[in-house]
Amino acid sequence: MDNHRCYLLLKQIQNNGPVSSAALAKQFSLSSRTVRNDLKEMMPAVAQKGAHLYAKSGTGYSLEIYHQESFDAFLQELLAQDDIPVTADGRVRWLLLKMAETPEKYIKIETIMHQLYISRSTVNADLRKAKQYLKQYHIALLARPNYGIALSGSELNIRQLIAAIYQEDKNPAMDQAADKIFDQLVQITSLNKFKFSTASLREISWQLLMGARRSQNHPAVFTDEQLTYLISSDEYPLACQIVKSLNDTIPKTETAFITLHLKCHRIINLTETPDYPISEEIKQLSEQIICFIRKICHINLSADHIFRKALVTHLIPMSIRARFYIHLHNPLLSQIKEKYALSYMIADIVFQALHETLTYDISEDEIGFITLHIQVALYKFYDTKNKSILVTGSAGKAVSQTIVYQIEKRFGSLLCQIMACDIARLNTINLNDYDFILTTSPLPRSFNLPVLTISPLLSNDDFNHIAALLKTPSLSVLYLNAKTINEVISSLYPIPASAIHDLLKNMVITDHGTALITDHRSHDFPQAVVIKEPVLYQNRPVQFILFDISYQLKGK
Repeated sequence: MDNHRCYLLLKQIQNNGPVSSAALAKQFSLSSRTVRNDLKEMMPAVAQKGAHLYAKSGTGYSLEIYHQESFDAFLQELLAQDDIPVTADGRVRWLLLKMAETPEKYIKIETIMHQLYISRSTVNADLRKAKQYLKQYHIALLARPNYGIALSGSELNIRQLIAAIYQEDKNPAMDQAADKIFDQLVQITSLNKFKFSTASLREISWQLLMGARRSQNHPAVFTDEQLTYLISSDEYPLACQIVKSLNDTIPKTETAFITLHLKCHRIINLTETPDYPISEEIKQLSEQIICFIRKICHINLSADHIFRKALVTHLIPMSIRARFYIHLHNPLLSQIKEKYALSYMIADIVFQALHETLTYDISEDEIGFITLHIQVALYKFYDTKNKSILVTGSAGKAVSQTIVYQIEKRFGSLLCQIMACDIARLNTINLNDYDFILTTSPLPRSFNLPVLTISPLLSNDDFNHIAALLKTPSLSVLYLNAKTINEVISSLYPIPASAIHDLLKNMVITDHGTALITDHRSHDFPQAVVIKEPVLYQNRPVQFILFDISYQLKGK
């Protein structure tokens, strides 16, 4: 008995019954006798799975379903027994793998319908999911009238896609082949100065396997500039050693392909290799990130050298991955967004601000990894941070020194440093060394620091405000159940609709659903909000919001 055939017969009877054996035979190119034999054999099984299958002379076969859930599960079992995917995600992976392994050929929608036993509407729904899945690999889904659909992307991206699908589907034969390569990689790299995590070596193993399977008919392709860059890199000799250990003879481009993945996954320990050459681009990028974190939420991480090193260590391979469109999957992304929502918002907004500076796009998976580094830095910042204060004004040196003395006497245990300077000298001071400014006079311009105006003689209210700034707790995140952005704002601020409209004019939305709203109202620190389910604003989904930020993204 053919499971696929029985599935089709039962679905046809379910949807159009009663149906005669002759009609079923004609529809599926079978003999009436085969139809009758199959359905007779199926009757006992169907009876145990929530339905009765019976034949009535003159009308044909009918189904009486008394337990829909059990019967539907039975139909899915018939397909599963012959390795036909029964879930939407399974069908998407099946379809993408079929197209990826024959990228030069188009597949017709009708062929997919026939092979998966699904309707056209189901195929179309699966294709919409497939397009979203392909985005992370920079692959497009092409549709051509009278030909069908096909994939369009570089060989590097196609290999990543195939490896990811095989890993998700847990294909035993492929898993075994990748494990064999992994064992050899562990042995080779253990004798080498370069360090890799276990997860990285497994990913490299899969890419080596993809290269071995595809290099003959689908070789890796690089520009002359890219090939020169990879062959001249420190990791190229290790790639040659790996090729030799696998007893493989491959073109230079395939050795370069291995080199690329070694560079994308190598762990760089700046403590063990302090002489590692860091490009000016990476140095500037790390400084810009630290600067934007300060501008966005008044958190000064410039003195956190451990954070700076961790940031640089991630940015070096990240920039390589981004330039070559190598996707690094982050299996913890959804948990990171939920558990470390504030750090995720900060990272997302920072890279949105840097979008025009960078020559490449940063994926949400990479932002998730950066989030972890920011979270560690925030933990340390709020656990150990004493504040640095700059006192300024135009009332004279004696007044400023008196203010400094009184603050040191009352709040000395909460201070890192406090310094006084005249307003005219503000432009000569490195404000990155301070957390906020106290001033007895109006300042000539705005600064990317909290500014508190105080009396020259320091009133009790002044002391209370200073204490609030010095003892600021770590930023909290509110979780709201709202249907619109307006509802979120009105629940936080009791302001009229016209004021809400003014706030929304300054809102910036990232590609990953984080909104930045600039609000110069009565708050000194940002308010972070996570909406339970994403809401649409101007046809864009928003789930994370930062309020009361004193910095607006230029040109946005």
